[in-house]
Amino acid sequence: LKSEPVPSSQPGPVQVLVGSTFESVVKDTSKDVLVKFYAPWCGHCKKLEPVFTSVAKKLEGISTMVVAKIDATANDVEGVDIEGFPTLKFWRAENKDEPLDYDGDRDVDSFLTWLEEKATHPFSREQINTE
Repeated sequence: LKSEPVPSSQPGPVQVLVGSTFESVVKDTSKDVLVKFYAPWCGHCKKLEPVFTSVAKKLEGISTMVVAKIDATANDVEGVDIEGFPTLKFWRAENKDEPLDYDGDRDVDSFLTWLEEKATHPFSREQINTE
């Protein structure tokens, strides 16, 4: 399986995954994990990036939630089939074997509402970073 080098730091609210770190982050049973599989050349991915970053920023204070992304053209993930970009999958803490596909609208509020409904670990709007 191919993997980019492990990032030396995580500068933004969206955690950067690579092939070799994917399992340890996504399969952590104490966390609900939303992952964006993207391609650097993909226009839809570029359009989603500021929305996805904003979602991650709003959820920074929720310790049980991880918002991450992985370049699916440079990293392989065993058992995950990516058919188009971007692909958004959500691994709930209580069920790591069956990730959910995010199929909602691609705006901040839709993401937050969907995650609120699906997350194993409940969080409330009061916990969301409003900066």
